[in-house]
Amino acid sequence: QIERGELIEDLPLSSSILKAGVNRRVLYVALLLHDIGKGRPEDHSIIGAQIARRVAPRLGLNDEECETVEWLVRYHLLMSDMAQKRDIGDPRTVRDFAKAVKTRKRLDLLTVLTVCDIRGVGPDTWNNWKAMLLRQLYRLTAEALEGGLEHYNREKREDEAKAALRARLADWTAVEINRECGRHYAPYWQGLTTDTQEVFARMLKGLGDDEIRIDLHPDPGRDATRAAFALADHPGIFSRLAGALA
Repeated sequence: QIERGELIEDLPLSSSILKAGVNRRVLYVALLLHDIGKGRPEDHSIIGAQIARRVAPRLGLNDEECETVEWLVRYHLLMSDMAQKRDIGDPRTVRDFAKAVKTRKRLDLLTVLTVCDIRGVGPDTWNNWKAMLLRQLYRLTAEALEGGLEHYNREKREDEAKAALRARLADWTAVEINRECGRHYAPYWQGLTTDTQEVFARMLKGLGDDEIRIDLHPDPGRDATRAAFALADHPGIFSRLAGALA
């Protein structure tokens, strides 16, 4: 379906990767073999890669193609695990993933393989949330591979986020902005969008000790609702909010 151009709207990234050009032989053989190790007692990714090492040459692939297919089968779950189980806002996540992928060529192949793998499970497995996470991880990893991992550091991300928020809060005094920029932990600046940080900044401004402020905002692009709460800290606050939302 991606190859035929039928999913350009649903899968713009995968469609653009195929249009730009990847090694189809490698991609199709990896798709064919990625779950071939299932049903064995061992990790199916590891046993599958061992099988792919023997099978790929018999399908006419050269040494480099065989090596890439073996790598794709071995790590076919890596991207979905990184996107869904790790904090993409933490530069360490992107650095770890970029070190494992190493090249843009492998990143492109793994992205399409991951999307096809998730969508192939069943009609309800794929959603906008997973799509957004994978697109974000792809973009950040491509930037890290092209710009160099040494430039992809926490302090730079934090400084850029604070500068973007300062621009949004142009109507605030310098004292108010400095207080807000000094308030949060590093992951707050790395993991949240400027839109969300602005919402929190305005909710926190002048917040009373006995006051609760809530902002609920639909986010169609993520198939989700952004729920922002601001209130004085107390023991059990996170579990209570999570329980109330559940």
